[in-house]
Amino acid sequence: MNTQFNTFKTFSAAAILGLGVTFQASAAPLFTVDPTVFSSGAPGTFTADQLSGSASTLVTLDTVANTGVGQGWINFTSFTNGGSPVLSNVSYVGFDWQMWAEFIYTVAPQNPADSIGPGVNLAMTSLDFQFWGASGTDVQFTPNSVNDIVTPTVDTSGAGVSNLQLIGQGSLIDGVIEPTSQGGNALNAYSSYSNTAFGNTFFIEPTPFYDIAFNDFNNTSQQIVQDGNLVRIVSTGAVDFNGVPVPTPATLALMGLGLLGLSFTSWRRRAG
Repeated sequence: MNTQFNTFKTFSAAAILGLGVTFQASAAPLFTVDPTVFSSGAPGTFTADQLSGSASTLVTLDTVANTGVGQGWINFTSFTNGGSPVLSNVSYVGFDWQMWAEFIYTVAPQNPADSIGPGVNLAMTSLDFQFWGASGTDVQFTPNSVNDIVTPTVDTSGAGVSNLQLIGQGSLIDGVIEPTSQGGNALNAYSSYSNTAFGNTFFIEPTPFYDIAFNDFNNTSQQIVQDGNLVRIVSTGAVDFNGVPVPTPATLALMGLGLLGLSFTSWRRRAG
């Protein structure tokens, strides 16, 4: 299967920072996984707050339309709970079962006056993804390479692959891809998410399951290669879940201004 398819004045800055801290503290609630639906060796269910892995993406730039299309996969290789890894002898992921995501997204410069390309602040204009799982360890993930910039693919035709199942899917709510101090970029997006009927037997708690997925993937300058209008991206990161939409940067800014106004009004009253 090759399915086609992330400063105001001191008071307002502190207010926005406080909102950000609150969001981060509540952005990774716990969920319970039952790997036995894929794994014959897993001892039972486990609890986590993130699933982590590596991603390979090919972005095709359209310099005339000033847009880009990214397509690829995430190979999930571990789960985390409170910053500590869920041991492989508990999750069994990569031992006798595999989990991955396949995705496609579109981007455009945040500033329409900028020309699309690496190093430019980008807004995600769409994102669609699917979470898959399978028994066995013969799913093959073909990435881009420095000398072979092609669309990353997922091959599930191996003889040892069985019980291939769609776990869930989602689409973009809001997201950005922005340059980092390491010369790479950071994809941060939050999306709608829903389990399939099978997915409810895999992600078994909470019920109903979270309806928002967050992803955060980063790389360095060495992990981005451009050849004409094609850009190869390799990154690592994590996905977690929540059920409460996160304020967009614009909403946070408006909230910060509102808080600043309240502070100013309060000061005026005290001064009077």
